Amino acid sequence: MAPRNHGRNSICAAPGNMAPLLLPADLMLEIIARTDLVTLIRCAAACKRLRRDILSQSFLRRVIRLQPRILSYLSIFGDPHWSIHRVTAAAKSFCDSHLSPLMLRRIGDLFPYYIPVTSSGGIIVFYRLQVERMRPQEMHHFDLCVYNPMTGDPTFLSKSHLVLTSGTYTHEYVLLTAADGIDYSFMLLIIYISMWSIKVHTITSSSGGWRTVTCASHCNSPWRSVGRYSDAAILHGGIVHWLVVVDHDTQILAYDVSTGMSGVVKLPPTNCNASQLHLATSPDGKRLKLLAIDGFMISVWVQLPTVLAAGSSGWALETVIDIEENLRSLYPSLRAGGGPDIQVQFKPSGKKSSDVVLLRVHGRGNVVLDLETKEVHMHYLCSILLEIDLQSHLQSMKVFS
Repeated sequence: MAPRNHGRNSICAAPGNMAPLLLPADLMLEIIARTDLVTLIRCAAACKRLRRDILSQSFLRRVIRLQPRILSYLSIFGDPHWSIHRVTAAAKSFCDSHLSPLMLRRIGDLFPYYIPVTSSGGIIVFYRLQVERMRPQEMHHFDLCVYNPMTGDPTFLSKSHLVLTSGTYTHEYVLLTAADGIDYSFMLLIIYISMWSIKVHTITSSSGGWRTVTCASHCNSPWRSVGRYSDAAILHGGIVHWLVVVDHDTQILAYDVSTGMSGVVKLPPTNCNASQLHLATSPDGKRLKLLAIDGFMISVWVQLPTVLAAGSSGWALETVIDIEENLRSLYPSLRAGGGPDIQVQFKPSGKKSSDVVLLRVHGRGNVVLDLETKEVHMHYLCSILLEIDLQSHLQSMKVFS
């Protein structure tokens, strides 16, 4: 007798002439819920019906809430090595058994000649080093590689002529992804601030080449001396902010990738210099946050909505965090109160939201500070932060059927 058809509540896998194997959908989800992350992601790509069930709020609250993000520091010297923040067995297994082997298969031959320069939304940008003794057969034609570790897909790009013609002036790379509210899987910006203007070159996952947008300097006055600090903070919709120093005055410069317009955001009342400030965003990416460190005290400021900012500085002090005790757990010889020879500063990390920051303890080393748990961990040099939002990846991935 033929097996009974369970209809919509069943998932069928019957290749060739084999008898169909019918499982109730709820039983299939129970099996998936007990598997590892690699299997869950593969199941979500198997068919539209199964992905819809996996992406249901009830299933996500049950499974993904235990590991909604994978936050790790990637070192590519030798084999790829992942130092996972908030280590769980699932995250470690996923990185070791899936991400590292996939990366070695797809772009492992690039590691001797490429270094990571920025990352965002689970995507990494690699830049080709100029190695004098590199053999011709080892030279890669392209200068940049935008790589998605979740899919293993690399996109190779040539240099923008902005970099080739900028002379001794410095430039920086800013990476936007679909999580920032843009219509592409990625948008790479090369930002060059000269004395008279901001020049921005952009390239997207679907464009054929670099596009140039030039924005005049603000206040109708030239910038005689410009220095940049911290990572870019990107609000949802593609509005990039970063700290700049103009004639010894620290400011927040804003640039809208959709309009090409730039502007300035006033700082909150803090006496810290630029190296003691760090720009980030709220977890939802809708508001700016500014972190200021003075000694061992970190002040966290959040930007107010426009309607509330009228008549004020536009910022509200959210919290103040004392990190001295936690730092002393790593460096017992720290002097009480910091001492004149101890200074803690922020370092770029690639992290957009303000829940995790990278700090430099002068004369000691670098540490990762979790502002939610107040925990600190050693951070090793020559690595880059990779943050993968599993729910966002599952929602945007393609399905086979």
